[in-house]
Amino acid sequence: MLAPLCRAVPAEDLILAARFESNKAELDKMPEGVCRVRLDYRDPQSRAAFLDGLSCWHDIAWCVLWVHSGSQGFSADVMTTLAAGRPAARIIHVFGSTADPGPLADLAAGLGIEFSAVRLGQVKDKNGARWMTHGEISARTGAALARTYPVLGDIKSF
Repeated sequence: MLAPLCRAVPAEDLILAARFESNKAELDKMPEGVCRVRLDYRDPQSRAAFLDGLSCWHDIAWCVLWVHSGSQGFSADVMTTLAAGRPAARIIHVFGSTADPGPLADLAAGLGIEFSAVRLGQVKDKNGARWMTHGEISARTGAALARTYPVLGDIKSF
């Protein structure tokens, strides 16, 4: 659902970690040069391998996380890894409408990480209420990111 945002970021500035099976169509549309890392944060081996690799990437300025509520321990692990031994990356975390960003915001404050929460919900339109589109989700996440990375290109549904 963040595919429009990912396509707007220059390929050399993007490391995309995702379950490639569930998002294959969107991932295939990503520009050449995007670093793709297979990740299933619910699988202990995949999770451990990703966190080990993450500790080797030293120039990450910001990180957008979108992790289901039941797996926010993984988000905490990513934040702790990003804060260890380097300038802390800025974290933009996308949350579902019922998730509580408080514990991760508290952790970020303790680690000295700048943290922004993007909450998802419904949008009211002429037909009532609907879920947000991929473009709307990307635009709101991009707005949170814009303070650190001001040139995002054109963020819209493709």
